[in-house]
Amino acid sequence: MQIDRRLAQSAAVVGLAAMLAIPVLAQTNTNGNENGTTNTNSTTNANVATNTNSPTNTNAPAEHGRKKPKVDPACVKAAVDVRDTAVMAAWDAYSASVKAALTARKSALDAAWSLTDEKARRDAIRAAWKNYHNAVKTAKKTLRDAKRAAWNTFKTEARKCGPGGGGEDGAQGMDSEL
Repeated sequence: MQIDRRLAQSAAVVGLAAMLAIPVLAQTNTNGNENGTTNTNSTTNANVATNTNSPTNTNAPAEHGRKKPKVDPACVKAAVDVRDTAVMAAWDAYSASVKAALTARKSALDAAWSLTDEKARRDAIRAAWKNYHNAVKTAKKTLRDAKRAAWNTFKTEARKCGPGGGGEDGAQGMDSEL
């Protein structure tokens, strides 16, 4: 029983190897290419000797003479300027909010530690930290919402600049990680 299972596994491995190797061995190398691909350029093409080994013919004329629409760099530049100015303003507001929260916490803790009544002191310390926590939480949410709004506005404006919208779609994550 053990031998039959090993034999079946060996046969499966050999069969898989054959299925992978046979198509590679069956390819013909008609143009002297090292990787065995065939150059499909026609003999009337001026670049017959150049083989880029790409799956598409890069020597083909543009489809029906149409030009590809291009991105307007000045338009994207203006959209980037608006976006980044808004993100910087959001960071400035966040920084000011956190600084105000720290100042308020410092004052509240200073006052709390000046209290002689232990219960009143403990309540004042808890209140100071709770207020600080809530202020920082609100500042973070405001920052996140402002950055999201700046990027959404950028995406809308960049789409008006041409296809692909300037190619900065994947970069939004960089701002969200800060």
